[in-house]
Amino acid sequence: MRDAADNASFLNSIARVRRMFSLGLGVMAFLWLIVIPTVELWQRYSQTRLEAEIRLALIADRISSFVAANLDIWEFEGVRLPSVVSGVMRGGTNPPSRLAFIDAAGSVLEFPVRGEAETLSLHLEDSVTDGRRVIGRVVMDIPLGDALRPALISGMIGAASVGLLLLLARLIGRNALDRSLAVIGDTASRLAHRVDELEEARQQLAERSASLQMANQDITHVALLTTHHLREPLRTILSYSQLLVRWHDDGGSREKADTYLGFLKSGVTRMQDQLKALSRYLGLRERTMSPGPVGLDQPLGRALSQVRGIRCDHGQLPMILGEEDLLAELFSDVLTHVLRYRRPDIDPEVTVSALSRGMYWDIRLSDNGVPLAERDPERLFHLLVHGQDGAMIMGLAQARLLAFLMGGEIRIEPRADQDVGVCFHISLPAAPQAAAGTVGTETASSGD
Repeated sequence: MRDAADNASFLNSIARVRRMFSLGLGVMAFLWLIVIPTVELWQRYSQTRLEAEIRLALIADRISSFVAANLDIWEFEGVRLPSVVSGVMRGGTNPPSRLAFIDAAGSVLEFPVRGEAETLSLHLEDSVTDGRRVIGRVVMDIPLGDALRPALISGMIGAASVGLLLLLARLIGRNALDRSLAVIGDTASRLAHRVDELEEARQQLAERSASLQMANQDITHVALLTTHHLREPLRTILSYSQLLVRWHDDGGSREKADTYLGFLKSGVTRMQDQLKALSRYLGLRERTMSPGPVGLDQPLGRALSQVRGIRCDHGQLPMILGEEDLLAELFSDVLTHVLRYRRPDIDPEVTVSALSRGMYWDIRLSDNGVPLAERDPERLFHLLVHGQDGAMIMGLAQARLLAFLMGGEIRIEPRADQDVGVCFHISLPAAPQAAAGTVGTETASSGD
């Protein structure tokens, strides 16, 4: 019973494929016999009409200009009109079979043409003025035989091709189709294997898409900087430049001029800082990476020597796969953030620890500054953010980009005690020979 059902299903499949094959032949015949010739006829007709309309408009314009220049005597100079339009009549792919000027009184002036009259032709008219009113019209007949003949020939060739194709399909199509169906089973198995490979590729693409989404957010931050943040110092420079000019015209005091110059210098400095931040950020994206095993002690020490005033406690730090210079910049950006959001009543302090996550190390930096809610967490990873005094300061976009370039990521969370500080989680790839496990948190102090 099952074999009979399988055979019936197979025969039904063959019948469906044959019907689809016949339908495909019918659609192809429809395209070759009707659609393609019709489209080509329309294109050639449109091209011929457009060329004729342009030529007729030029002729009407020349006659109008001639009439306007000889307003009093143009009726007596009909012999000159053919020479007026002769330049327009030269060239072209479809010469007209008739070109005439008919004035308001009905008098007809025929111009010499090269085209031969045909039954199928295109009739066009355009008005002629003397600059203010219509004094007549220009008529033109364009034969369409030469323009449409290639399309008709193409249609005949298409009809012959369809007939030949139908004949070949009747003779060998069915046998070829039956032989092709015999290999469907084998093809289906190979397709199933290919589907599995595509699914694996899709998963890899999804992982790559997450990285591209982060890069797209960074590009958005750059666009925001160039379109918005740079305008603020420009407005300051422009406003106080105008005030300085007004002060000079009014003969103001030296003290007010110094105040204006101070604001100008402040605006220029802010713009320089923002442009430097943008240039530095874009330069990182053009950098060629050459990662290798790096211990975190050295780059952390370099960052602490650059950002002074922070006490750092850390235990044994692991080896990761990255670049020492980029790691030093990453830690420097994070420590600068910690120093910026310090609490005024206590000295800033950072505790660094590390935890193995298989192929990655989770580097944790906990500070004792203000809580996360007071650091504008929505814009914390922008290129520029508003500081506590309202001024634009560097955000953590560069730190996130540095972590991304080394194959990791960075995020920030509140500490367990919500009232103080935050905890940075920096995920970085482990060095190939690094031992997995939890790194101890034995405290070691680094002075200012």
